[in-house]
This record gives sequence, structure tokens and C-alpha cells, in this order.
Amino acid sequence: MPTCCTAMSSSSRDVHPKQFLIAENEGLRKNAERYLVLRQADVDTIHNGGLVAGLTPDNIVINGSDLDERVDAVLAPCKVTP
Repeated sequence: MPTCCTAMSSSSRDVHPKQFLIAENEGLRKNAERYLVLRQADVDTIHNGGLVAGLTPDNIVINGSDLDERVDAVLAPCKVTP
């Protein structure tokens, strides 16, 4: 099962706050772009060649809101509530 709960490394805390925020923003932007590739993939991509997200052991391709729901379910245990 994927892990989603990670701590900030001590070296990243030593960076100037503005530089840290810029780097964090860039990382978040890249992750969002990567996720959109999977989210927007056509379910036929698996037959045409390309990158897809899927469920095992069902071996089905998921995208759009189905992918969102599955990712949210994996992330839910990691959410910290104030």
C-alpha cells in the first residue's frame, strides 16, 4: 500500500522561508501536472499505449472522478485534523 505521510527533512527546514515556499510551490505544481496526466488519460490508453492509473487485482483503468475518489481514500488516513 502506498504511503502518503512524510515528514519534512531537516535540510529543507534550514532553507530561507521564501526559498522554501518557492521550492515547495514548484514541487506541488509538478505533482499536480503529473496527476492531471493520469486523471485525464482516456481509458483506451491502455490499448493504445501510454501512461494510465489502474486498480489491481481488478486490472481496470481508472481516471477522472473515479481516480480522485481512490486517491482521496488512500490519503484519508494521513489527513491531520486541527
